Amino acid sequence: MITISNLLSSPKIRNLLNSYSLIIIFLLFLGVRFIGITNELSDYHHFRQTYTASFAKYFYENGYDLFNPRLDILNYKNVSEFQIYPFLVACLYKIFGFHDWLGRILSLFFSLGTFFILYKLVLLFFDKPTALLSILFYSILPLSIYYSRVFMLEPLMLLLSVSMIYTFSLYIIEDNKKYFFYSIILTALTLLIKIPTIYMLLPIFYLMYDKRGLNLFRRSSSYMFAILSFIPSVYWYFLHPVLFPSDSIVDKRIMSMYYSADAWEYYIELMKNLSTWKSIFLISIAEYHLALVVFIFFVFGVILLFKNLFSKDHKSILYKSNIWVFFYWFVGFLIFILTFIAPNLAHEYYQLPIEIPCIIIASYFIRVIFEMEKELYKNIIVVLIILIIPFSALKVKSRLHQDKFYPKFAEELNKISNKDDLIIVADNTPRTEVFYFSERKGFQMIIPAGFTFLTTNISEKQQRLLENEIEGYRKEGAKYFVTPYIEFPLYMSYLKNYLDGKYICKLGCDVSKERALLKDPTITGFIYDLTRTRPDISQ
Repeated sequence: MITISNLLSSPKIRNLLNSYSLIIIFLLFLGVRFIGITNELSDYHHFRQTYTASFAKYFYENGYDLFNPRLDILNYKNVSEFQIYPFLVACLYKIFGFHDWLGRILSLFFSLGTFFILYKLVLLFFDKPTALLSILFYSILPLSIYYSRVFMLEPLMLLLSVSMIYTFSLYIIEDNKKYFFYSIILTALTLLIKIPTIYMLLPIFYLMYDKRGLNLFRRSSSYMFAILSFIPSVYWYFLHPVLFPSDSIVDKRIMSMYYSADAWEYYIELMKNLSTWKSIFLISIAEYHLALVVFIFFVFGVILLFKNLFSKDHKSILYKSNIWVFFYWFVGFLIFILTFIAPNLAHEYYQLPIEIPCIIIASYFIRVIFEMEKELYKNIIVVLIILIIPFSALKVKSRLHQDKFYPKFAEELNKISNKDDLIIVADNTPRTEVFYFSERKGFQMIIPAGFTFLTTNISEKQQRLLENEIEGYRKEGAKYFVTPYIEFPLYMSYLKNYLDGKYICKLGCDVSKERALLKDPTITGFIYDLTRTRPDISQ
C-alpha cells in the first residue's frame, strides 16, 4: 500500500526535495505574497495602513526630517513610533513616484529577510528538516501571508526582532564580539520602532543565563548590552518630547490611556472575562495566526517539552535543550499580552510576532515525531499540513477584501471641495482614512461617545464645547465639516441639528434617523460647508 510517507521517502522524491526544497518553499512564499500587492490601502486594517502611509506622504511632500514626523492632520496628537519605515518609503517615492504599492514592496522585502534569517536561526539550533518546516509554515500561514505585504511597521519589526535573536545567539555560541555589537544595534532598532518588543529580551536573558549562569551579572558586557540597547528608545519616547516639544507628536493624554489607574482597572476587568482569552488565543492566535494545525503541533510540542523535563530517565522524548530559547520567547510574548491586553484584543497584528516561536516549536515537534518511524503519525501530519493551504486561502481572501467605504466618501468630498481647503473630520477615534484618500489637510474632531451608543442626552455644557470646537477650527481656516458615518443623524442628532440650522449641507442632507438606524447602504456620509451660513441665503 502506497502511503504519503512512503511516497515522500522514495529516493527520487527525497533527492528532489533535498536539492530544491529551499527554492520551492521560497517560490511559494514569494508567489502568494504578490497577490493583491497593488491593492489600494482599503483592505484589512486600512486605518493602520493609511496612518503609516500618511507619514510617508508627509515626508515626501514636506521634507525628509526623520526626527519630526508629521501628518496632514494639523491638530494631531498621538503616540508615534520611530517612523523609519515610512521614511524609507518616502525615499522610494522620490525615485519612483508616489505609489502605495512601493510601501507594500518594501514590506515584502523585509519579509524576505525574515524568511532567510528564520531559516538560519532554526538551522543554528536544530537541523535542516526543522528549518525547512519552519519557513514552510511561515510561508503558508494566513496572517503571515497578509501582514508580509501591508503598509505597516510590523514586517520591519519582525525582521529586526528575529535578527536580534539570531545575532545574539551567534555571539553566545561563537563568542565573537562582532555579533555582540550587531545584536545591540538590532535590539536598539527593534525597541526604537516598537518599544513593547521589550519582551524579546526574555529569550536573550535565557541565552545569557544558559551560557554563564549567575556570572552574567558580573560581566560588564551584560550591562553594556542593556544600556546601549535602550538608549535610542528611551531618548525617542521619553526625552525627545521634552527636549523638542514642538517636534514631537507624543501625547501624554494618549499615554495615560494605557498606564493610568482607570486603564489598569479596565485591563483587569478584561482579564476576568473568559471571552477576552477566547478572542485572543482561540480565535486570533490559534485560528488566524497559526491556522489551527500549527497551533495543535505547538501545543503538543510544549506538552512533550515538559514531559521530557520531568521524565526520570530524560529519554522519553529526545528534546534538545535549545528549544527552551523559543519557549521563553513565547513566554515573553504572553507577558506582552497581559501588559497590553486591550490593544491585543482589538488588533490581531499585535500577535504577529508570536508566530515565530510557535512555528519553531511546532516544527521541532514534527521533526521528533518523524524520528519515531510511525507511518500513521507521519501520514496524519502531512495531511494536516496540506490542509493549511486551502484554510489560509480563505482567511487571506477575507483580509484582502477592499472596503470602499472611505475611498467613496473621499470621492464625494473631492467633488465638493478644493485640494487646499481645510476640513474638520468628526470621528470617535483618531483615524486617517478620510485625510489620506481625499488628500486633504485639516483638523480631527474626536467625539469618544459618538457613533458608539446613543448620546442625545449629553449635557448642554458638553454640547457647547463641541460647537465651540467646530467654531474654533472654522476660525483657523476649516471650510468643511465632514463625517463619513451613516450613524451621524442617529447618535449625534444634537450636533446635526446645530449644523443644519447654521450651515449649508452639501451631502447627506435628507438622511433621517430612520435611515441611519437601518444603516442604509446608499448613505455615503455628511458634508457641511462652513463658509456659508444660513443668514447668507436670504441675502
